[in-house]
Amino acid sequence: MKIIIDSIHRFWNKQTKDFGQVRVTEMIEKLAMKTFPQLTSEQWKEGMSGHGGTDMDSETRIAWKYACTRGILLYIAICSRIIHENE
Repeated sequence: MKIIIDSIHRFWNKQTKDFGQVRVTEMIEKLAMKTFPQLTSEQWKEGMSGHGGTDMDSETRIAWKYACTRGILLYIAICSRIIHENE
């Protein structure tokens, strides 16, 4: 969770407004590889194409929409701001 909070500022609208879906997925892949060093590129590509079509892509979209409708992202953004202000 700390890695997500520390990194969320890179995924806000202003930072990603000129990026396509594949580019954002590549950014998330780099974060996942840093977080889980045992994760291989092959495993990632099998699950997350960046343009739909896999079960993981679909599950991620559903989880994202759920989080957005529940205000979870707002909570993470607030926590991130508090943490960075206190550093």
